Amino acid sequence: MYSGRPQACYELLRQVRPGRAHVSLFNTQPSCDFTDLFIWSGRVCVACSSVKGAQSDTVAFTTLPGAPDAPAAPRLLQRTKSSISLQWRSPNDNGSKITGFCLEYHEGKQSAFKEVYSGLAKQYKVMQLMPSTKYAFRLAAKNDVGMSAFSSVVSCCTASCSAAPPAPPAPPRLTEAGVTWLSLEWSAPCGSAGRDTLVYILEVEEKGLGCGFQLKHRGEEQSCTVKELKRFTSYQFRVLATDTEGTSQPSGVVEYRTLPDQPGNPGKPSLCRPAQPHSLHVIWEAPEDDGGSPITLYVLEINGQWDVVYSGPLRQHVCECLLEGTWYSLRVHCRSLGGQSQVSEILSVETPALPPGPCEALRTAGDATPSEIPLCWGESRLFLRRFTVILSVYVSLQWGPLSEKCQASTAAGPPEQCRAPELTLKTSSSVLVPVCNGAEVCEFRMEWGLEEGSLELLYCGPSSQYEVNDLRPATEYRCRVQAVSDVGAGLFSDVAMVTTPASVPAAVEHVEEMRAEPLDDVMPRSSATTLALRWKEPRCHGAEISSYNIDIGEELPLSVGRTSYHILENLQPETTYRIRVQAVNSIGSGPFSSVLKLRTRGLPPEPPLLECAVAGPQSLKLKWGEGPSRPQNSRGTHYCLHMQVDTDRSVCIYSGPCHTFKVQRLCEATEYQFSIQAHSEAGMGPLSTPYTFSTTRSPPPQLRAPKVEPVEWNKYAVTWETLQPMRGDPIVYNLQLLRGLSTHIFKRIIRVF
Repeated sequence: MYSGRPQACYELLRQVRPGRAHVSLFNTQPSCDFTDLFIWSGRVCVACSSVKGAQSDTVAFTTLPGAPDAPAAPRLLQRTKSSISLQWRSPNDNGSKITGFCLEYHEGKQSAFKEVYSGLAKQYKVMQLMPSTKYAFRLAAKNDVGMSAFSSVVSCCTASCSAAPPAPPAPPRLTEAGVTWLSLEWSAPCGSAGRDTLVYILEVEEKGLGCGFQLKHRGEEQSCTVKELKRFTSYQFRVLATDTEGTSQPSGVVEYRTLPDQPGNPGKPSLCRPAQPHSLHVIWEAPEDDGGSPITLYVLEINGQWDVVYSGPLRQHVCECLLEGTWYSLRVHCRSLGGQSQVSEILSVETPALPPGPCEALRTAGDATPSEIPLCWGESRLFLRRFTVILSVYVSLQWGPLSEKCQASTAAGPPEQCRAPELTLKTSSSVLVPVCNGAEVCEFRMEWGLEEGSLELLYCGPSSQYEVNDLRPATEYRCRVQAVSDVGAGLFSDVAMVTTPASVPAAVEHVEEMRAEPLDDVMPRSSATTLALRWKEPRCHGAEISSYNIDIGEELPLSVGRTSYHILENLQPETTYRIRVQAVNSIGSGPFSSVLKLRTRGLPPEPPLLECAVAGPQSLKLKWGEGPSRPQNSRGTHYCLHMQVDTDRSVCIYSGPCHTFKVQRLCEATEYQFSIQAHSEAGMGPLSTPYTFSTTRSPPPQLRAPKVEPVEWNKYAVTWETLQPMRGDPIVYNLQLLRGLSTHIFKRIIRVF
């Protein structure tokens, strides 16, 4: 018999559907607290070890309702210069029906939230707002239990008085490149801090197709990875920015190229001619797929250790110094800018065995010519060209030993092939070429050039040396020579190569003033005290350019780093300067560029005097400067009118060439501060000191007709409705009297305060 204390087991059932989804909760205490419940049913039983008692009756209970959940942030529907329309959704009411929403807003970081709407509607239009101003909104829901927490704050900006699309963004920048993709990023355009969220449009065009720019990405992100591109192909990119005010002009077009792919494996090696006992002439085919870039190198490997026997651009090679009667395995792979390919299929080939015994001695069989010697042995006859050889016999697929030597001479012929010329550097622009001597040579021919396949005849004469002048520094040249006699011309020598040493840079070309486009605010521009220059980098002549010298007529030139543009500062306004640019490398300074004459601009205009021409209760007409209110020429001086909206912030309410502007939607009897600045082709002038102007008071509304009641035969009591004082201004009533019907002239008889 068990005498211990029984253990209580609690089982709770949540009735989501009848007979489903029950949750059992166990606890050793006779009471328990549960959270996150809504409508539950529960029952309890007592268990001791493995013995479980009967369950109690099921008891249903419902939790108390609570305040609603915090709603989501309101969403912008529409905006104007003086209103913002918002919309929202109802949150979870937590068991009690929502009875209303509370919308609050504030302007600026230091101001507190103010209630602007309270009701059951799920959208509201906030009126009487300032143009070009950012407002913050938050929303809360309430029911009979209480009010929820406020939603997250959403910021919205009213439209500008002079709405304009955003400025064009900077050209996209390449962050990373792949075989079929390019990763780009870009920056937000200038002046986008106070605007709504910008959406960026990335367009791409494959260079050379002429299909135009195509949409590739649209979103708020400032980066994108463009995929499914062709390998080793140039693409042009540009980006646009758009918001509710419109779409900007496209950015500058930039060009980027995808990387090449790894080339395919070359064709299986094969023999160009039958195998020799000690050599193999191997050829192979280029890969079917070069990966998008030309093949620059082939590597031929031989035997099990795969030793490299050839590395170069050709697709054939003669493997020499081999053993006769031996099996060899050969394979080849190639390389390009995309990397190294897989190896080709293996070619297995056996070199022939040794030849048989010697044959009969050779003897001449007639007169020799310059290119032939008739030889015979036994009953056979042979005509040898170019050189005298020793004959052997081929029997049973093998060559026998050589016969006895037979010496014979050919007739006189052209000179032999010259040795490769010995090239000696004298200066950075000349080479001394001693041509090899030959017996009875009457002249030499020398060919010279940059590429081996495009050599041109540079010298023809009896001298055995020649000095080549006017060469480019840090350049590789190729040369070969040929000897000529009375019989004919010999073979060209092997090609010799020489590289001229580095020298000072070439003269800088295309020095010009940097002029920004009308919509481009990123590029620097010349001003009254600055000149923006740019130039093209000249040839470095083998030594990297380290800096540039700019001469503007002063004692010492100005030295700048390695750049293609520079802004000259601290110059005199409306002054002409003679400018020269010089490149510098580790060798020295190159020649100056041609003289460029530039003139600085004039000083920016001063702000005009600002006056209030007409003042009304809700508007102010401002006037400044001299000239028509709407000038026909828009290329002259422009004006920018600012209005103070905060203690430390003002907004531009007008920008243009006019001399008047009417500010509307103002409050009556209120002071406003304005400032103005002028800008022309010389630049933006300074901002004027603040001007303070006040709106007038509005006249009181029209009264109804007064009531006249007789008091005595010549006395009448006149009564009329009263008005509340307007903004603290007392109301004065004038009572007028008209005598008779023949005249319409009223006469004031009393003035009541």
